[in-house]
Amino acid sequence: MRLPLLTVVRACACLLASALLGACAGAPQRALPAPALPAQWSQTIPVMPGVLTPWWRNFHDPQLDQLIAQGLAANTDLEVAALQWKRADLLGRIVGNQSAPAINAAGAVAASHSAGTSGVVQGTQASAGVSYVLDFWGRLAIQRQQAAHDRDAAREDCESAAALLEGSIANAWWEIAYQRRLLANADAGLAYSQRTLVIVGARYREGAVSGADVAQAEQLLAARRARRTALEQRLVELRNALAVMLDRARSDDLPERADLPDSLIPPLDAGLPATVLARRPDLRAASQRARSTLLNVDAVRLSFYPEFSLTGALGVASDHLVGLLSQPFSVLAAGLALPALQGDTPALSVAVAQTDHGVALALFRGKLRAALAEVENRLSARAQLQQEAGFLEESLKQARISEAQAEARYRAGATAAQLWLDTQETLRNTEDLLAGNHFHQLSNMVGLYLALGGDELSQALRCQADGTAQALAAQPPAAGRGPALMAADGR
Repeated sequence: MRLPLLTVVRACACLLASALLGACAGAPQRALPAPALPAQWSQTIPVMPGVLTPWWRNFHDPQLDQLIAQGLAANTDLEVAALQWKRADLLGRIVGNQSAPAINAAGAVAASHSAGTSGVVQGTQASAGVSYVLDFWGRLAIQRQQAAHDRDAAREDCESAAALLEGSIANAWWEIAYQRRLLANADAGLAYSQRTLVIVGARYREGAVSGADVAQAEQLLAARRARRTALEQRLVELRNALAVMLDRARSDDLPERADLPDSLIPPLDAGLPATVLARRPDLRAASQRARSTLLNVDAVRLSFYPEFSLTGALGVASDHLVGLLSQPFSVLAAGLALPALQGDTPALSVAVAQTDHGVALALFRGKLRAALAEVENRLSARAQLQQEAGFLEESLKQARISEAQAEARYRAGATAAQLWLDTQETLRNTEDLLAGNHFHQLSNMVGLYLALGGDELSQALRCQADGTAQALAAQPPAAGRGPALMAADGR
């Protein structure tokens, strides 16, 4: 007995309504376990007012601001990260389309000629079909959530790449200034060594000292010249590295500081450990991937459930082109597909998905612990480097006194040249150590800003724009980026 078409349609509509209700109930909203966080940092420092955003503005260096802006606009690594985010967004749209009806159409025209006749028989055929998979168990809804988490993770990767680029440009900028300071110290040392050699040579010609003093002075001069060549090479490498970060063919036109700035310690608000979880893009990306793998456990389990689908077809056929619509026919049917069961394959597949989730969760926890340790280390280094600077300044003061006294004693003939040369070397090394402390304080502050999360939103337009717009316009921060990152957001 054949059911009327209207009855089939009503039955399928009821089945569709039930499936939609099932889909609403079938997408689980589960939270990840909340990680244990310390209440405060072990290295306490006073919170200074006046902290600026973005973080590099706290160094009050307009040229650095300009270089970072150029890097965020042109860097190729950041471009790749933005394109990967765009790719994840497009894949998410493809997954979203799986829940929409699929429509296909086909048509054909044929002509035949029978032997022995003069007539030609013409025929046409056209058909259209539609299919719709009923998300009875919520599997497609879960896959959409997974795609959203993967897309958000790719966006966080883009922001993480931008933060890394910002820090790399700032470090290269300061290190170039540091190397130029070392070069200036080396040039001053060379000039002093040359003057010393003139004095020692004169005393040697007078017979007041032996040739050993001359050899020692010449050895020190040659050693300083050799060290200067190494400084020049390092400066070339830093300039080229900065040009690469800015996607420049050459580094000739890049600005440079002649020396390190006088202001060493910009203001800082370290906040609380919990804020690192919400502000660091690499932690947000790891959290999104852990959520995606959690959902994948349910997606794999539901993939072994039966799949319901609706299909419909409309077609016409005619022997003459003018009668194309004279013979319409239509079909509407509901189907049930049962996945093939292979012993313990379902249980093993779910176990694999659970293992993947365990890996993602462990990676997230490891990244979080490493991030907290990095902040603690840099907070401690901040205090230690300040202390070290005070000791080095006193050491430099005493080295200058010692070198002046050694010169006076040598000129008076009280000592050999070696003592004077040693005090010269100590003086130059102390000057370099103080310059190194100056640079390390700046570099540590850059690392500390980044370890604390930098800015809540990257300054790179390519990471703010819609995935398909790709750096054409900015948009507000995505939902679910507050402190409660570990709670499922249902996206």
